[in-house]
Amino acid sequence: MVETGPTAELLDKLLKGCVDGIFIAGRPKHNNLYFKKAFTERLVLVGAKPLTVFPSNEQLLETPFLAFRQGCSYRQRIELFLSSLGVTATRIFEFGSIDGILGCVAAGMGYTIMPLSTVETHIQRFSIDYFELPASIADLDTYFATAEPITWTPALTRFRDTFGETE
Repeated sequence: MVETGPTAELLDKLLKGCVDGIFIAGRPKHNNLYFKKAFTERLVLVGAKPLTVFPSNEQLLETPFLAFRQGCSYRQRIELFLSSLGVTATRIFEFGSIDGILGCVAAGMGYTIMPLSTVETHIQRFSIDYFELPASIADLDTYFATAEPITWTPALTRFRDTFGETE
């Protein structure tokens, strides 16, 4: 079974033994887990079309951001991005799906930060545009996390081997 969720929720399920492995954005500090870098994503600032100039700090302060609930790595990047610009009082509305977020962004409800690959996949469906972000915000490694290898089944070992040497 495959399911999605915020990073914090997925880590909790892994630690409780409810799942064998998870993909999470970013590598949390945890000594009892095994992490293997799977890929790197590039995050972008997404808004309604057309985005002709990068939003000013005032616009970022006045315009809501749309994100997944607390515990999501992308939401943390929104907060980090805004903080890096000195924007600390913006509203963040929570959604449960990518389609919901991008549909509302296309309707002009606000901005979001998402992986460029996700935006490129949905840009024909939604009237959205994007801007590149500084590498310190934009570049985010995704890891496969699981219990220590000594506990792995042969199937989990083969699955992990599909990532090859990514670091």
